[in-house]
Amino acid sequence: MLEYIALNKLIDPRRPLRLVNKRSVEYLELVDSVRVDGILQPLLVRPHGDGYEVVEGAHRLEAAHEAGLEEVPCLVKEMTEHEASIFQLKANALRPKTLDADYAKRLQEIIDSGVVTLAELSAEIGKSAQWIRDMLRLNGLAGGVRQMVNRGEITIGNAKWLAKLPKGFQQEYVESAVSLTNADFKELARTLIKAYREQVKTGRIENTLIRIAEPTPHLRSMQDIRRECEDWRQAGIMLNMMEADTAIDGWRCCLRWLLHLDPISLREHAEREIKPRTEVLKPQERRIKDLELKSRLLENQE
Repeated sequence: MLEYIALNKLIDPRRPLRLVNKRSVEYLELVDSVRVDGILQPLLVRPHGDGYEVVEGAHRLEAAHEAGLEEVPCLVKEMTEHEASIFQLKANALRPKTLDADYAKRLQEIIDSGVVTLAELSAEIGKSAQWIRDMLRLNGLAGGVRQMVNRGEITIGNAKWLAKLPKGFQQEYVESAVSLTNADFKELARTLIKAYREQVKTGRIENTLIRIAEPTPHLRSMQDIRRECEDWRQAGIMLNMMEADTAIDGWRCCLRWLLHLDPISLREHAEREIKPRTEVLKPQERRIKDLELKSRLLENQE
């Protein structure tokens, strides 16, 4: 049902797939259009409390606020949380500004909810089951690599093959994923996977086993924090490295730095975790480690 609803009755999507970038050309052009012609395409909303939650149309809502409109046309529809998520996935599937890693995360959340099977989700969003499986592989990427995918530094094709490697190996081949064509990186990844499996089968992995571990957040010491408060020279470097453009970005950078999740800390963590195994293990220890690595390798190939 089409209604004109006051802006103060509308709330932003609780779980948006595309954040509104008010500095983008796309958004600025939208604001200019709304000022001249108003909202031409209705927003999709669902009842929420005393108002309505925007399911699709967050950019138009922000533009309407900026253009000084008092009300906007809306299609009001009763929708469950699952139905709203499915609609957002369908609406954002082909938009170039949708972050691929975020899209993959939302797909995984829907699959994990148990509400639909992979086949049912495929039918609902109009994508093949294989396409969904490939997108879900992006969730197997290390956190820093997912950000590179979102920034467009690594193509989706290369990211999918990089995700087939255990996380402990991924960092070693990020540069190759950035620079090689899809065909060349696919061939490289296949060769690596084949070599690792062969090493597992033959028990010759003493010099190549890499411990696989996610960075563990931990607070910096009070001494480090006080030193940073007195000398802000590193702050600019961190903000640039993490591409902070807004106050919220700056706040997130600060929290990441406090928890040792900034790029420098993550690189130091990787250097500690991703290193050749030089010690000689006892036969029983070697068999255990071989089985652990084999399990990880096969798991990433499913």
